[in-house]
Amino acid sequence: EAASKYCKYRTEGLNGKQLLDVLFPEAECYYMLDDYQQLDTIISKYITCFRSCRSELGDSLDVYKAYLYKLLGNSLYGKIDISNPNTDSITIAEYYYESSMAAFEKRNNYDNYYTLLHELVQLNYKAKRYFSAYKDLEKIRQYYRKRLDDGIFSDEPQYFNILAQIAICNA
Repeated sequence: EAASKYCKYRTEGLNGKQLLDVLFPEAECYYMLDDYQQLDTIISKYITCFRSCRSELGDSLDVYKAYLYKLLGNSLYGKIDISNPNTDSITIAEYYYESSMAAFEKRNNYDNYYTLLHELVQLNYKAKRYFSAYKDLEKIRQYYRKRLDDGIFSDEPQYFNILAQIAICNA
């Protein structure tokens, strides 16, 4: 109930790209709140809209597809039972995250690329693949370190968050 208060966006009258632009942040909100039932509902709407408006997306089609892959990976992530992880779900979620990352890397959109790499880290951590998580965290740390060196001080909290996660992996 409280989640819907914060996550519901007005979608009446929206379709195509406009609707996709609203559905993605709504899905992200439910993902952050661990409400995977609502997330799946939003993903279903996103897929239906994506299929119907592919031709209008033009050269941004790959970006919307990358967002879809991220959402599908997030949905699978939430359904992995840490006491008995299903390797098929982990492998498919990993595929979705990596496919999404490839699209953002191709577009030189490194903010989204490293956000997705961090999702992959969380997946590897949940799957108890600590060495893989550590290697990717090091890549993310280097990215944020360079941004801090370039004067982008708003990234400082993310940098320290990554350092803490590296320490957890090392433990």
